[in-house]
Amino acid sequence: WVGTKKAIAALKTAPRMFSREEFLKLFPGMVDQQANIIISDCLAATQNIHAGPDQMKHTMRMAMALKVAMDQVAEAVDELDSGSYRPTDGVPELKQENWINEINKEMASQNHAMMSLQWQLQQLNWQWQSLDMAHGKGTVFNVSAVDAPKATGKIL
Repeated sequence: WVGTKKAIAALKTAPRMFSREEFLKLFPGMVDQQANIIISDCLAATQNIHAGPDQMKHTMRMAMALKVAMDQVAEAVDELDSGSYRPTDGVPELKQENWINEINKEMASQNHAMMSLQWQLQQLNWQWQSLDMAHGKGTVFNVSAVDAPKATGKIL
């Protein structure tokens, strides 16, 4: 166990900031429990330095500096949500061929394909309902008895 006077005397000559390993080199005979207590107390003290009344003043200054910008962002988000947003610098001019137009074309193509698929599924649903109405819901069809046309060997 290292005494307080000996520790203070050794720390006066030490640099202001140093690592745990450097601390243990200063006090080679120090018990791990004492070293851990001292290091955790130092960490707590440095955290408290940055959490005092001066830190609150700094935080309030930063909040006030950001208030105007945050108000502008909140206003722009509200305008975007309501659909009334108009950029302050006007509408930017884009080249005819740009990535936004390419994405727009791809999305339109995907939209068309999905609507076509949706229409086909709806038609299948109507056909199924027609079969249920014509033959009843529990009807089982024996399709193996039907003569199916023979394949010609070509796949179209």
